[in-house]
Amino acid sequence: HYYNLIGQTAAFSFMIAVTAFGVILALWADALALAGLAVFGGFLTPFLASSGIPNDFGFFGYLIILNVGILAVAFFKKWHELTLFGFTATVINFASWYGAYYEPEKLWIALFVLTVFYFIFLFSGFAANVITRKTSSRADLFVLTINAAWFFGWCYLLLRPEYYGWLGFIAAGLGGIYILLGYAASLIHAEDKNMVLMLGAIAVVFLTIAVPLELKQNAITIAWAVEAAVLFVLGLVMKNPGMKSAKSRPIIDK
Repeated sequence: HYYNLIGQTAAFSFMIAVTAFGVILALWADALALAGLAVFGGFLTPFLASSGIPNDFGFFGYLIILNVGILAVAFFKKWHELTLFGFTATVINFASWYGAYYEPEKLWIALFVLTVFYFIFLFSGFAANVITRKTSSRADLFVLTINAAWFFGWCYLLLRPEYYGWLGFIAAGLGGIYILLGYAASLIHAEDKNMVLMLGAIAVVFLTIAVPLELKQNAITIAWAVEAAVLFVLGLVMKNPGMKSAKSRPIIDK
């Protein structure tokens, strides 16, 4: 492809085949390092086979399929380092697309893709630890936390110019998601206290952020007081002392 001996489609197909063969070989040999090398090549493929003409649906469709495959391998082989690698490479790929090809009319494409990536990594982290009853590692908790921050950060950047009013609802929705996941984790795998606590902490952060994004002045204090009461009740239900005390001190200081 570099020497113009074959076209972009053929080059792209051959590189996908090399990545797939590398993953299969890694599974056969039970070699995490080989799987990482194959995945690295998979994420390089869009750059090496690029023609300079944007193909947003093809690019993001490829990344979504690649990430689903990576996470499936990571889940069944318990190679959770691949999840961290896939997330990092996805962040880099999206940022490179945004810098090179993003236009305001592509806002909804960008938001849709971000949402898909967000739920892929959210589900992978939850399933890999809670459903399989595996104790979460630092890498697992890092991906869980940074995925939420990455998603909301991009939403803030993309929506702030014209759709600022949506940000508070998005933050509140994210807070609700993590409350539900935290409750599910406390029921399914209560032994993993770090996971339950992290999910609760992320929920608190998003619920706290949502208030000043939507309300003004005294309404903020009232909303935070209501939030503190709700979190206290949730902490009792989930038997999580961290959530029970998370908002007490700021309200008293206020």
